[in-house]
Amino acid sequence: MIYAMKWIFCLLFPLLIQNQVPFKPKEEFEFKLDSEFKTKPGVEKSDVTFKDQNFASGKLPHASFTIIPIKLNDDEARVRVENNRGEKMYVRKASIGNEITIEMGFTDDLKDHISVYGFDVIFYSKSGDTSVIKVYVQEDGTVLVNGEKKWKF
Repeated sequence: MIYAMKWIFCLLFPLLIQNQVPFKPKEEFEFKLDSEFKTKPGVEKSDVTFKDQNFASGKLPHASFTIIPIKLNDDEARVRVENNRGEKMYVRKASIGNEITIEMGFTDDLKDHISVYGFDVIFYSKSGDTSVIKVYVQEDGTVLVNGEKKWKF
């Protein structure tokens, strides 16, 4: 039994000590959150029939964020943005002052975690990921940037 546990430990230990990508210091980027009202695309009326069709129509709050790099390290050549589903939303060459704007979605969907609610802005080079900015929306509507509270819907 002890022999088997030693083998399991030897196999899992490298996974436990993997280097995590460090947060990009807040002094090296500017973060802006924007909210505007947009019309949410609906379902065709002919596709679904409801008994009570007194749904609210109109515009709903929709959020986006912009990250502007102020300082880049020598090993930060490119930047990509991935959502919590692992989908790449943005891939470009990293440059100082370049505005990286990402549409987050409707605030109710973000809070309910219906679709996308987390975003990683990853700076990287040929040797791998060098720093990350994590944007996450909690279920109460709090927006965290690298674990720091920035906004609340």
